[in-house]
Amino acid sequence: MKILGSCLVLIVWMNSFALAQSQQTKPPSPSCVAQIKFTNGQLVRVRNDAPAVNVSADTILVYVFAAIGSPASDCMPANIWWTATYFDEDTNPICSGVIQMAAPSDSIWTRGFEIRPFTDTEFLRRMSTPPARPEAPLHCLGLDGISEIPPLELARALVIRIDATIVPKTGGVTTAGASWFLPRRN
Repeated sequence: MKILGSCLVLIVWMNSFALAQSQQTKPPSPSCVAQIKFTNGQLVRVRNDAPAVNVSADTILVYVFAAIGSPASDCMPANIWWTATYFDEDTNPICSGVIQMAAPSDSIWTRGFEIRPFTDTEFLRRMSTPPARPEAPLHCLGLDGISEIPPLELARALVIRIDATIVPKTGGVTTAGASWFLPRRN
């Protein structure tokens, strides 16, 4: 009887050990550390004498520094989500839109971007030689979140807020933002 009781305890213990082993979960995937910053200041006014080739009074130059944690196999590829929000002279939002683009494949990088706040077909472009292809156009949706704002309505904008959010493959989201005064449109 003692032997039977000992065997029964041993069988129960082995079953509970096997069950515990089978229920163990895989360790969570690593969350990547990410950082993104605008390196040309927090508030810059659009100027007529912008210091770049093929840049007009309606172009904002944005320089971005980004770092994404290692190992690259866990953190890359990453995406950048650009959000633009236009405000009128009373700081009321007029519209907002989003563009997604792939981040450079380096884990640490600095790049320049041209933002054209009043151009329908080319809102964002990487500064490079030869010139990069334009990213997708910005569809600036009104406060209802459905209808796109016509150019005449957008011409009321006095300030644009740009937020750049970097999203690595396994998390670690971070955002940088800045606002620019826009030239008056007639």
